[in-house]
Amino acid sequence: MFNTLPGKLAILSLLAIPLSTPITANASSVYFSEYLEGSSFNKALEIFNHGAIAVENLQIVLYANGSSSPSATIALNGSIPPGGVFVIAGSRSNPALASLADQLSGSLNFNGDDAIGLILNGVLVDTIGQIGFDPGAGWTTDILSTLNMTLRRRPGVSSGDSNPNDDFLPNLDPLTGEWDGFSIDDFSDIGLINAPVVPLPPAVWLFASGLGLLGWIRKRHHLSKPA
Repeated sequence: MFNTLPGKLAILSLLAIPLSTPITANASSVYFSEYLEGSSFNKALEIFNHGAIAVENLQIVLYANGSSSPSATIALNGSIPPGGVFVIAGSRSNPALASLADQLSGSLNFNGDDAIGLILNGVLVDTIGQIGFDPGAGWTTDILSTLNMTLRRRPGVSSGDSNPNDDFLPNLDPLTGEWDGFSIDDFSDIGLINAPVVPLPPAVWLFASGLGLLGWIRKRHHLSKPA
C-alpha cells in the first residue's frame, strides 16, 4: 500500500509537519554559568544556553556599588548555539584569560559588590548579586564570595535568577546552593561545558521518529512480498 505514490506523499507530509513548526527561545534556558572576579583587571563571565535552539540579542548590564541604574550595558556579539557557552572578558585581562574569550570589552570591569544582569530580548533572565543593594565588599555566604573568587554554576541548575530584588546567597547547601567556589584567577574551566544535557528540539525528535516509521514500513512491505 505504501509503495504507491499517494502513500509515499502521505509519509513525506507527515515528516514535514514538525519541521515547519516554529520553535521560540525559552528565556529561562540562558543563564550565567561562570563568574570570575580576579586580580587586577581579570574579569570574565560565561553564559550557557541550556535550550534547544540558538539564542542571540543578549546583553550584560552592570550595576555598580548598589545602584539601581546601569553603569554599563554590553551587547554580546553573535549567538550561542544549543548546549554552547559564550565567554566575555575584560579587554585588559591577562593574555591567558583574554585568549579564552569570545568577546572582549573595556566596559566589563566589575568588583565584588557590583550586581550583574543578563538580558535576552529586553527581558532580565539572570542576575549575580542583588540590583540596588550594596553588600559591602561582596556577597558572601559560607566560604563563597563574589569578591576575589571564581564561581561556577552547579550542573544541576537549569535556569537563571530573574528576580533582581531577591537575596543573592552563594551558599554551599547541597539543596539550595547554586554555585561552587574556586580560587582567585582560576579560569581553568572557563569556556568548557559542564552543564545539564541539552534536550533535542521537538522537530528533531519527530523527524527522527518519522524516519524510523518510514524504515519500519519499508521493512514490513519488503517482508510481505512473495518469495
